[in-house]
Amino acid sequence: MGRLGEDLGSLRWRRRCVIGRFRGWLARRHPACYDHVTRVSCEGFVITVNTNRHAGLGRALAQIYVLLALSSVATAQIDLEWRVADREVRVGDTVEAGLFAVSTSGETEFLLGMDVLLSWDAASLRLVGLVPRTSAFPFSDFFDDRSLDGLNADCGATTFCSPYTRLPYNDGDARFSASILDPTYPEATPEGLRLVVFSFETLAVNPSAEIGMLATAGTHSSTRVVIRLPEGGGNEMATGALIPDVVVIADCGRQGDFDANCGVDIADYFQFEACVTGPDGPIGVGCLPADLDGDGDSDLRDAGAMQRWFTGP
Repeated sequence: MGRLGEDLGSLRWRRRCVIGRFRGWLARRHPACYDHVTRVSCEGFVITVNTNRHAGLGRALAQIYVLLALSSVATAQIDLEWRVADREVRVGDTVEAGLFAVSTSGETEFLLGMDVLLSWDAASLRLVGLVPRTSAFPFSDFFDDRSLDGLNADCGATTFCSPYTRLPYNDGDARFSASILDPTYPEATPEGLRLVVFSFETLAVNPSAEIGMLATAGTHSSTRVVIRLPEGGGNEMATGALIPDVVVIADCGRQGDFDANCGVDIADYFQFEACVTGPDGPIGVGCLPADLDGDGDSDLRDAGAMQRWFTGP
């Protein structure tokens, strides 16, 4: 049983008392020791293994005490993170925002389902809906939640249309639900799994229009992520951090639009060339639209932004 003590340190413990999983691990990794195990018990972070005298540890029963320090406990957590495709847009544009599940355990985690309470600046953004064929779950939508807190009300703050249109009213919050019945579970990785993409229409100028999530809302609604534990370990709640993203919404006459015609075309490019200062600035009179990133100059970064904003004649 010499290797047993060393190998115990490599176990990834999810819960305080994991006797069933410990027995399975011991049988696979140390079958010679497992043949002599008479009892396994657990209290707090200490697992006690009783063995008989044939285990080579003396004639009396021996006990192996494995103290699992709190620092070694790695309960899985899934962070939910917004990632906006284009953070610099204009009024009237459509913004696509991906919702990602990020495993913080350093390993892949299997997703079973989730409820996510979306939040956004309703004065600057309007939720258009889900982008088709982008969901990692076979069942996902803004489901009718009238029996809960009615976050998905689509005619007003508390009332629903008839029939239910499945698109929440633009009041800045909505409940998105996703689940799976198929045993092929979506896998959250440390790099992040894209769960779904939502589209928003920009309504008004805002230098920092936030798309985020709520931990709780009302009496019965909360953001929660459920994962499937390996080796038949059941299910576990694993909701981690809720990470927002920000959209910069500009109006006409800004960010490259010198003639204020709500577009960036060849005429604006000529104006931009005349206003280029390099990284030292400063911006000259009438050249404010040439400072697309707002850092007080007009340089290569602003030229790159002009290309991204180009709309044509």
